[in-house]
Amino acid sequence: MTSVNTPTCSRFAKPERTREEWEELAREVKAYEAEQAEMRRMQRAISARIPKRFRDARLTPDCELLMWVQNPTDGIVLTGGIGIGKTWTACAVMQAYMDWWKCSGKFVTAAEYVQLCREFEGHFAEEYFSCGILVLDDLGKESPTRFATERIFDLIDRRHANCRKTIITSNYSARSLMERMVTEDDDTVAAKAFMSRLSRFTFAPMSGIDKRKEGRSDGE
Repeated sequence: MTSVNTPTCSRFAKPERTREEWEELAREVKAYEAEQAEMRRMQRAISARIPKRFRDARLTPDCELLMWVQNPTDGIVLTGGIGIGKTWTACAVMQAYMDWWKCSGKFVTAAEYVQLCREFEGHFAEEYFSCGILVLDDLGKESPTRFATERIFDLIDRRHANCRKTIITSNYSARSLMERMVTEDDDTVAAKAFMSRLSRFTFAPMSGIDKRKEGRSDGE
């Protein structure tokens, strides 16, 4: 029997493509990676319970708050009038922080947190104590009772003790916040202790017009 010589072909032979085809492939890979990164960001936002309106909130590359993300203090307090974008900014900072440090986060309003404490007697609270970054929205809108003051202080105190970062938004100035933390029986101890914790935070007063009146989604 005579043998037949057949041409060999390496399975690892580099496919021949033009420069334009390689560039197009690189663009497709880059677009795919960006899509996957966005999906991961969205999953983190949903897990953090960021309201749907604010899941697309992003800091611009020239935003000064990016410096805080990379070299944070204990937290940020965003203060200012209604509808100027405090909540939107807080969610943008939170998402930038989760992306940078690859950590978990949670979003909750102060009034909602106090209500959860009433309903579940604190059994739910560990996720708010331990998450890498927390947005505590609209501090000062909750009823200024001893119960509310103690629960809010306990939350900030535990996060402070465990070096967890917190972003607070409020329509009230630092002085007004302290006054609201005074309990109904004029006990100022918790209020002073609370403000002592906030002294390690970065205060970022915000100003501007009420964007809600213009129908803008960032006016929160």
